[in-house]
Amino acid sequence: MMRISAVQSSSQTVTLRLEGEVKGGWVAELRQSCEGALSEGTELVLDLAGVSYIDRDGIALFMRHGSFSSEPHPKTSGSVSNCFA
Repeated sequence: MMRISAVQSSSQTVTLRLEGEVKGGWVAELRQSCEGALSEGTELVLDLAGVSYIDRDGIALFMRHGSFSSEPHPKTSGSVSNCFA
């Protein structure tokens, strides 16, 4: 199971806070959430602090659509990815 919570960080940035496991059908759900946020013309940040597992499809999603960084973002706690930017 995975929970996706949208947090409006600023007028130009939306943070999606993920909790649980990024696997299986949840990868498609995450893709849709990311595309929805990006369609609004904002920068997307993924907060992965609450993620306990990412399967091959989840990693492929991150690698295919953007950069993947384990560096903390200055506006959030934990690890984030500036994915799909």
